[in-house]
Order: sequence, then C-alpha cells, then structure tokens
Amino acid sequence: MKEPQPEAQSEPRSQPAIPPSMARADELLTQWGQRVGYLATVAGQRLRKAIALAREEAEDMWAEAQNVRRQNGLNGQHSSNGQHSSNGQHNGETTH
Repeated sequence: MKEPQPEAQSEPRSQPAIPPSMARADELLTQWGQRVGYLATVAGQRLRKAIALAREEAEDMWAEAQNVRRQNGLNGQHSSNGQHSSNGQHNGETTH
C-alpha cells in the first residue's frame, strides 16, 4: 500500500493585501521619519558648532582678561586717580 504524500503547494501563501491608502500612508510616514531624522542631524551639528564657537570666544575673552591682568601687574599702577597699585599702596592722594 502506498503512503499518501503531502500535496505540493503550487502557490505560496499570500499575505493579506494592503489597501493602497494604507500603503501610501506608510510611505508618507517613512518619508516623514527620514526628513525628521535628517533635520535633527543637521540641527545637532549646527548646535555643536555654535557651542564650540561660543566656547572658543569665551576662551579668547578669558585669555585677553588674563593678559590685561598681567600687563597691569607689570605696570604697577592702574591709574593716577587714587587707585591702589599692585603692591597694595595707595597712590595719588596724600595721607595726613
């Protein structure tokens, strides 16, 4: 007696058909997601660049302030209008 053989499937099982409106909505969402991702990447790069420029500017200002302090320290006096010199003595006024 012959054993029954399973029938060969001539057609692959098809998945349920997606309505065209759903396919279009899926496509639009995919495109929107890609655009948002791109814009987020560009915004992140610009933000990092702006932060780096601000930090560089702050470092330049700090270095300039330190340079001014060193120059004032080497000169010994700030001005002749009664301010203190770097050694703590009072200049420009006579004491009684």
